[in-house]
Amino acid sequence: MQAKNTGQAESAQKEQWPDRAAKKVIEEKGNLLEYTVAAGITPSGVVHIGNFREIITVDLVARALRRLGKKVRFIYSWDDYDVFRKIPANFPGKEMLEKYLRQPIVDVPDPFGCHKSYAEHNEKALEEELPSMGVSPVFLHQAKKYRACEYAEGMRKALLAKDKIKAILDKWRAEGLEGNWNPVRVFCSKCNTDRTDVTGYDGAYSLTYSCECGFAETFDFRKKGIAKLQWRVDWPMRWAHEKVMFEPSGKEHSSEGGSNTTANEIARTVYGFEPPYHVMYEFIAIKGTGGKMSSSKGNTVDLKEMKSVYEPSIIRYLFVRPIPSKAFEVSFDGDVITIYEAFDRLERVYFGSEQAKPEELEQLRSIYEYSAVEIPESMPFQPSFRHVTTVLQLNLMDEAKAHAYFTAMAKTAFDHARLRTRISCAKHWLENYAPPQFVFRVQDSASEAAVSMPRLHKDALLGFSVSLRAGMDEDSISAAFKKAAESHSIKVADLFRSAYLMLLDRERGPRLFQVIENIGPEKVMALAQELNSKMPAQRKVHSIAGIGALRKLLDFGVSGDIRSKFPGLRIGVVLVEGADNSSKNPEIAGLLRVGEARFRELHFGRDLASIKTIKSWREAYSSFGAKPKESRSSIEAIAKRVLKGDQLPSINALVDIYNYISIKYVLPVGGEDVSRLKGPLRLRYADGGEPFSRIGSSDNEPAEKGEVIYADDEGAVCRRFNWREADRTKLVEGTQNAVIFVESLSADEPLEEALEELALLIKRFCPCKVSTFIA
Repeated sequence: MQAKNTGQAESAQKEQWPDRAAKKVIEEKGNLLEYTVAAGITPSGVVHIGNFREIITVDLVARALRRLGKKVRFIYSWDDYDVFRKIPANFPGKEMLEKYLRQPIVDVPDPFGCHKSYAEHNEKALEEELPSMGVSPVFLHQAKKYRACEYAEGMRKALLAKDKIKAILDKWRAEGLEGNWNPVRVFCSKCNTDRTDVTGYDGAYSLTYSCECGFAETFDFRKKGIAKLQWRVDWPMRWAHEKVMFEPSGKEHSSEGGSNTTANEIARTVYGFEPPYHVMYEFIAIKGTGGKMSSSKGNTVDLKEMKSVYEPSIIRYLFVRPIPSKAFEVSFDGDVITIYEAFDRLERVYFGSEQAKPEELEQLRSIYEYSAVEIPESMPFQPSFRHVTTVLQLNLMDEAKAHAYFTAMAKTAFDHARLRTRISCAKHWLENYAPPQFVFRVQDSASEAAVSMPRLHKDALLGFSVSLRAGMDEDSISAAFKKAAESHSIKVADLFRSAYLMLLDRERGPRLFQVIENIGPEKVMALAQELNSKMPAQRKVHSIAGIGALRKLLDFGVSGDIRSKFPGLRIGVVLVEGADNSSKNPEIAGLLRVGEARFRELHFGRDLASIKTIKSWREAYSSFGAKPKESRSSIEAIAKRVLKGDQLPSINALVDIYNYISIKYVLPVGGEDVSRLKGPLRLRYADGGEPFSRIGSSDNEPAEKGEVIYADDEGAVCRRFNWREADRTKLVEGTQNAVIFVESLSADEPLEEALEELALLIKRFCPCKVSTFIA
């Protein structure tokens, strides 16, 4: 791939990390006719996107060397003569595979039945995906090379230097290798396993071994390829054999005393070869799961799945941006839209369609050149990923119709190929990964929530629909909408929410006028007319004659001894009267996802005990004898779930709202159905024995003496502050009158802000009367 000659070639002058690595290779290795760069892996499971980091790191350095005018040979080694040690968690045929444990991976049958072997199945899954990524290495199969006795001389050198190699390895081990350790492993000619011991070596090319199966033989390893070097010796031997000048390795291999350290010394000492220039690359993870991927554990995403969401050039972009030694997460949530937008901007800057800061310009152009699989001749068509998701959903996920919508804007073969890929990626993302706030469906009929909007809003939307005409563009639709809002004295933002309710049964969504332009005036008018013809369903409200009466009925208080023990304790109270808690709202689910994502971003990798609020509640629980790991405050339980990568479940509107507030402000929150309380509610120390049945259970789990409880005349309704809620007073869809408690142990915690937002959200999503106070 060549940089364009229209000024973009100057971007090569701005160094990226591949440029610096390439220059170091030349500086250390000298001016060579050809530079061999290498990567490789044992095909023992899915080759996941974490493994791909090694491949793309080598490819980028190879590109940088070629930009400097150097000839490059990129080899990728399949270590398929390694022993089959473990069956991956996500593979079928485990009983069959167990029979092949300790045999060469190349000889294990494919449990999926579509390839010659287990090894080839994993190899082809990667090889078939790389060309579209702009990556074309020469694949070397180590089983073929060993069985062809190609490494006989390298093995002989290792056998003769056995004691030197053992000393190098022992230097980094807590306990030295056994005296009979050998740098060579042999696969038995009879049972094909490596359960063998080398019992003799003649100092030339003959090895004698015995096997656990009872078989023994002497063979010439120049003529019979049943032996291979141990990993830590095999790697430096192949460096010397292939004349490798650059090869990176992962964090575990690159640590002091790791396989890279020992390989360097063995390469110099045994093979007289100066090790390749090396960079360490960090792990990557899937956002929300934590930890590195592992093929054996099955928690992986392979390149094929990655390409089902991201275009190949954008995948490359994700790896070009950070230096290899920086860990990062791959996102499949709402970040996907942001990443597409960032790449599209990068492309516009490259072609001069968008301005960038002068000091950033060359760097951005260089990043684009390394990212792009193919650089088009001129500025290509960029269908916005967000827009594509909208068009797809407006056309019931029909890819052909979505393509037809954009096809007039696509001018070149490159444009059409990109459009097809982007539509496919957007569809897969919507169907498998998109958070709820990005998923919608145009309503076939007016929803109950839409029918319940104010009469004035219905009139305004009907008038707006009448003004629409086929072929109107977004600007004309916008003008008509604003006119309808002004003529009815409605704030435009308020009418927006009502229009979304009418069209999508939610209060926000994709660009409204884009939606209207796509679905046409007839559909908008049909829904507006239906809105005006229906009356909202009447909801029976259990009235307690006002918030004041509700507060009096609750008669909540905190006992004096609790106040003395926890002087900083503040209980924020939200009183709710006449709430509509009967249905779940996708917007609330969207809030939960946002809250989870923000919490993970702020606290990813942290120990829960290091979060100040959680530490304070652990100390509070310990003060009355509760073990923190057995009795976690509600905020710790939520935080643990979120950091683990799980979503908070949707229960009902009130519970979902207070869970969002809890994770956003990092405060324990819980609630009770006031109509189910018996007498005044108190926060006090338990006498011991107060009846209590947790949510979803009828078993009595009485309060323990001395623990802190919320209690009415009938027993405990919540134990150990906000740890376990009672089934008797839980908030359900039919709850209309509720009390919600927000707990705080310190004056510097944002209790007031949490109370204020909690009240606003309840009034918005569960139309009702709300009052707050701090006890």
